[in-house]
Amino acid sequence: MDLYGEKRNAVRTIVFLCVIMLLLTIVDLLPVDEWRRGDGADTFVSVPKPTKETIKDGTFMREYESFVEKEFVSKDNWQALRMHMDVWRGVREINGVYLGKDDYLIEKHSEDAFSEQNIQKSMEAMQKLLEEFPRGKLMPVPTTDNILTDKLPAFAPYYDQSGLMEQIKSTLGEQAVIDVFDVMKEHAEEEIYYRTDREWTSLGAYYGYLEFAKAFQLPVKQYLKQEPVKVSEEFRGALYEQAGRAVDAEEIWMFPATTDKRYTITYDGTKTTDSFYEPDYLEGADPLGYFLDGRHAVTEIERESFSEKKLFIIKDGFGESMIPLLARHYKNVYVVDLSCYNDSLIDFMKECDENGDMDVLVLYDCVTFAESFRIP
Repeated sequence: MDLYGEKRNAVRTIVFLCVIMLLLTIVDLLPVDEWRRGDGADTFVSVPKPTKETIKDGTFMREYESFVEKEFVSKDNWQALRMHMDVWRGVREINGVYLGKDDYLIEKHSEDAFSEQNIQKSMEAMQKLLEEFPRGKLMPVPTTDNILTDKLPAFAPYYDQSGLMEQIKSTLGEQAVIDVFDVMKEHAEEEIYYRTDREWTSLGAYYGYLEFAKAFQLPVKQYLKQEPVKVSEEFRGALYEQAGRAVDAEEIWMFPATTDKRYTITYDGTKTTDSFYEPDYLEGADPLGYFLDGRHAVTEIERESFSEKKLFIIKDGFGESMIPLLARHYKNVYVVDLSCYNDSLIDFMKECDENGDMDVLVLYDCVTFAESFRIP
């Protein structure tokens, strides 16, 4: 029995309760029954008051925490306080998100959450695709927990996707799989995944691009020869919202060499532009929509080029930041996001593949591929 550990946890709990009681005392001593909202609006909210009934059923504590979060201090400061207290108390996970080291929020994936039946269905769908388009390749990208293992809380369990990768290779054949595990591990000390989101960063996407070019025998464009451009330093991703804990904002970068060719980009057959990037998203709720205007069922990219090569990309809400890196090698790039596409995929692909030599890339993270790759 770890008596020292039990005493340490007990002391931490007592100190935490003392801090909460101190905050309660401060508010109780304030000579007001209403509190002016902290957002500048000329409105007031009632300060929660305890009664025997509300203390007994827990209503008071819930209302008080909500009051403090919204009115007593700013939301970000309150979340930051809760984050530090959680880490200090030994809390490792909130709402399926690990509170990792160096302010990393890492989505939790447990092996028992994946059924062999779903994995087999995904394999069968990929095999069907390869029968129709033998030049197709799958790039299953490992999630953050499999590469940045040193950022996980101590002894935190995670789904080791290397076994899934071997299963995919065995089923589909190694020539049909672009394995990026090694290159991501090699660069794990660099900022290849966002701290507050599931996605890889532009730098992570670049290393994925290198493996793509190698697999399809394309000349590599050394995008890092030109200094990347920082387009935002206020990004907080989906895991920030999911965990409900404040961490420092992070940066979004792009490669300026992706703009040195002329493109026509059409989204869902309606909106047309000449840029891969939409700066308006950086100030909104979905900053990663900066890349390729967020999610669209069908994106068509045409380059002024002497080449007649075509590429068809199938994805599911992942990988937009890599597509601008690939586009320079093709006259036409078609992108289908299966999370919002409902028509016959094979029929559409055949319409695009007039000469029967179209390259095909299935770009998924490992988890989403294992759970839900299906062909409509």
